[in-house]
Amino acid sequence: MLQLMTHKARVLDIPPARRRERIEVGRVVEVRLLNEGIGEDRIEARVERRGWLAGLFGARAWLPFGRIEPDAPRGLVACLARAGKIRCRVVEVSPRHLWADPEQPEIYVSLWADLPEVMLPTSAALRQALTGGARRDPAHGLPQQAARRG
Repeated sequence: MLQLMTHKARVLDIPPARRRERIEVGRVVEVRLLNEGIGEDRIEARVERRGWLAGLFGARAWLPFGRIEPDAPRGLVACLARAGKIRCRVVEVSPRHLWADPEQPEIYVSLWADLPEVMLPTSAALRQALTGGARRDPAHGLPQQAARRG
């Protein structure tokens, strides 16, 4: 089951060749984890080559697209390293006249991953309710132990 890792993360260091290309919302982005040997992993983004020639030869060609912002949610790299399947899509493309830096487009992606375990919310009360902690009997309003299956 795919779980949301981050709903919106900015793509940085987009090469000039991709800036000229039309990037639209919903475009598929491939992500890869790279270890640069400096103790930090980074998430590289790539897009599929578009055009009529690319479809003739059948092989997918992935072109460099940039990297996911380093301030993405904590633990994102660790989660993506354990994921079986990763889904990444473009969710927002800001118009050129709204860019803070005229040389760097503002493109955002969302990341979903198929993790082997379900990530639970950090709230203790919600985590207890989801994992079968003490529950209230709806008829009497009294706490009762969750039935254990054996």
